[in-house]
Amino acid sequence: HKGVGLGHKFLRHIERTRILLHIIDMADENSSANYNIIANELLHYKEELAARTQVLVLNKSDLVDEVEKIKLEKYFSQFNQNVISISGETGHGIDTLVERIMEILDKADQ
Repeated sequence: HKGVGLGHKFLRHIERTRILLHIIDMADENSSANYNIIANELLHYKEELAARTQVLVLNKSDLVDEVEKIKLEKYFSQFNQNVISISGETGHGIDTLVERIMEILDKADQ
Protein backbone atom coordinates (compact mmCIF):
# COMPACT_ATOMS: atom_id res chain seq x y z
CA HIS A 1 0.00 0.00 0.00
CA LYS A 2 3.03 2.29 0.33
CA GLY A 3 3.97 1.85 -3.32
CA VAL A 4 7.04 -0.30 -2.67
CA GLY A 5 7.85 -2.94 -5.27
CA LEU A 6 4.76 -3.81 -7.32
CA GLY A 7 2.58 -2.30 -4.55
CA HIS A 8 0.37 0.30 -6.22
CA LYS A 9 0.63 -1.25 -9.68
CA PHE A 10 -0.64 -4.59 -8.35
CA LEU A 11 -3.32 -3.05 -6.13
CA ARG A 12 -4.64 -0.86 -8.97
CA HIS A 13 -4.83 -3.98 -11.14
CA ILE A 14 -6.94 -5.93 -8.64
CA GLU A 15 -9.32 -2.98 -8.21
CA ARG A 16 -10.89 -4.11 -11.51
CA THR A 17 -11.85 -7.53 -10.16
CA ARG A 18 -15.23 -8.55 -8.74
CA ILE A 19 -13.82 -11.31 -6.52
CA LEU A 20 -10.52 -11.63 -4.71
CA LEU A 21 -9.21 -15.18 -4.56
CA HIS A 22 -6.52 -15.83 -1.95
CA ILE A 23 -4.54 -19.04 -2.39
CA ILE A 24 -3.18 -19.97 1.04
CA ASP A 25 -0.64 -22.74 1.58
CA MET A 26 -2.03 -24.87 4.42
CA ALA A 27 1.30 -26.61 4.81
CA ASP A 28 3.12 -23.34 5.50
CA GLU A 29 3.38 -22.75 9.25
CA ASN A 30 3.11 -19.00 8.54
CA SER A 31 -0.12 -19.25 6.53
CA SER A 32 -2.15 -17.11 8.92
CA ALA A 33 0.55 -14.42 9.15
CA ASN A 34 0.93 -14.40 5.36
CA TYR A 35 -2.81 -13.91 4.90
CA ASN A 36 -2.88 -11.15 7.53
CA ILE A 37 -0.16 -9.24 5.69
CA ILE A 38 -2.18 -9.28 2.45
CA ALA A 39 -5.44 -8.40 4.24
CA ASN A 40 -3.70 -5.49 5.95
CA GLU A 41 -2.29 -4.23 2.65
CA LEU A 42 -5.77 -4.29 1.08
CA LEU A 43 -7.27 -2.46 4.04
CA HIS A 44 -4.62 0.26 4.05
CA TYR A 45 -4.78 0.75 0.29
CA LYS A 46 -8.59 1.04 0.03
CA GLU A 47 -11.17 -0.14 2.53
CA GLU A 48 -13.63 -0.89 -0.28
CA LEU A 49 -11.11 -3.32 -1.77
CA ALA A 50 -10.76 -5.11 1.58
CA ALA A 51 -14.57 -5.31 1.77
CA ARG A 52 -14.88 -6.91 -1.68
CA THR A 53 -16.12 -10.49 -1.95
CA GLN A 54 -13.24 -12.81 -1.22
CA VAL A 55 -12.66 -16.55 -1.41
CA LEU A 56 -9.96 -18.01 0.79
CA VAL A 57 -8.62 -21.13 -0.91
CA LEU A 58 -6.71 -23.33 1.49
CA ASN A 59 -4.42 -25.31 -0.80
CA LYS A 60 -2.29 -28.39 -0.08
CA SER A 61 -4.96 -30.01 2.09
CA ASP A 62 -3.34 -33.34 1.20
CA LEU A 63 -0.22 -32.35 3.17
CA VAL A 64 -1.86 -31.65 6.53
CA ASP A 65 -3.62 -34.00 8.89
CA GLU A 66 -7.36 -33.73 9.50
CA VAL A 67 -6.97 -32.00 12.89
CA GLU A 68 -4.74 -29.29 11.42
CA LYS A 69 -7.05 -28.92 8.41
CA ILE A 70 -10.08 -28.32 10.67
CA LYS A 71 -8.08 -25.89 12.82
CA LEU A 72 -7.03 -23.84 9.77
CA GLU A 73 -10.52 -23.89 8.25
CA LYS A 74 -11.93 -22.60 11.53
CA TYR A 75 -9.28 -19.90 11.82
CA PHE A 76 -9.78 -18.60 8.28
CA SER A 77 -13.57 -18.80 8.51
CA GLN A 78 -13.53 -15.91 10.98
CA PHE A 79 -12.48 -13.63 8.11
CA ASN A 80 -14.77 -14.81 5.39
CA GLN A 81 -17.61 -17.27 4.78
CA ASN A 82 -15.99 -18.34 1.51
CA VAL A 83 -13.33 -20.73 2.77
CA ILE A 84 -12.62 -23.79 0.67
CA SER A 85 -9.96 -26.45 1.18
CA ILE A 86 -8.44 -27.92 -1.94
CA SER A 87 -5.51 -29.95 -3.10
CA GLY A 88 -3.96 -28.84 -6.36
CA GLU A 89 -2.05 -32.12 -6.39
CA THR A 90 -5.01 -34.49 -6.04
CA GLY A 91 -7.78 -32.22 -7.35
CA HIS A 92 -9.80 -32.55 -4.14
CA GLY A 93 -12.14 -29.58 -3.68
CA ILE A 94 -11.53 -28.03 -7.10
CA ASP A 95 -15.11 -28.68 -8.26
CA THR A 96 -16.43 -27.09 -5.06
CA LEU A 97 -14.20 -24.06 -5.64
CA VAL A 98 -15.42 -23.61 -9.22
CA GLU A 99 -19.05 -23.95 -8.11
CA ARG A 100 -18.59 -21.34 -5.36
CA ILE A 101 -16.97 -18.88 -7.75
CA MET A 102 -19.80 -19.37 -10.25
CA GLU A 103 -22.41 -18.80 -7.49
CA ILE A 104 -20.73 -15.57 -6.45
CA LEU A 105 -20.49 -14.31 -10.03
CA ASP A 106 -24.11 -15.25 -10.73
CA LYS A 107 -25.25 -13.28 -7.67
CA ALA A 108 -23.17 -10.30 -8.74
CA ASP A 109 -24.78 -10.31 -12.18
CA GLN A 110 -28.32 -10.17 -10.77
